[in-house]
Amino acid sequence: KEQKLIAKEQKLIAKEQKLLTKEQRENAKAIKALKERQEKTDEQQRKTDEQQRKTDEQLRKTDEKIETTRKMVSALTDSWGDFAEGLAFPAIEKMFSELGFVLEGEYVNSRKRVDGREQERDILLLGKKEENKIILSIEVKTTLTVERVNEYLKQLDEFFLFFPEFRDRKLIAGFAYIKAKSSDLVYAKKQGLYLFSPKEDMLILLNPGVKPRIWRYAI
Repeated sequence: KEQKLIAKEQKLIAKEQKLLTKEQRENAKAIKALKERQEKTDEQQRKTDEQQRKTDEQLRKTDEKIETTRKMVSALTDSWGDFAEGLAFPAIEKMFSELGFVLEGEYVNSRKRVDGREQERDILLLGKKEENKIILSIEVKTTLTVERVNEYLKQLDEFFLFFPEFRDRKLIAGFAYIKAKSSDLVYAKKQGLYLFSPKEDMLILLNPGVKPRIWRYAI
């Protein structure tokens, strides 16, 4: 009888060991699956971190490009401003005297406001040709385009509204630029504009033989 009890206990132990072994296998399987999921999560996080690093680097490069562009635009604007304000007026006077003009004065960055609207002229030169009192407006832009020429002409049509003190003068106009397409230059010349381009520290008149367009104040 005692041997039967021992055998029964041994069977129970064996059964428990079998159950334990099965549970261990299941636990090991669950641990393996969890480890694999963790590895996938780590890999995805690594990819996310790498993408974020690339995005941050791209943003940094973009910011650098923006800053570089801003500095270039600022430098260009300043150089043009200095160029306009520091125009070699004796050279301009000599150039126009050869065309029969006598310069009497100049204005830089003249701005007027009428009825909430504003007009600014980069350069205004006062002078005479024979008995005619003349005012020459020079627009200063980095690039000459058809659109900018048309906008400039539209503004000149209203010039005497904003600058009534010059209504006793005939208005002629010029356009100073750094670069332009040849087709746009042809268009500008047809509008009767004097065209200027910088060379070293002064403006050069490119079309001295142009027949200038004339604006007059009409009552």
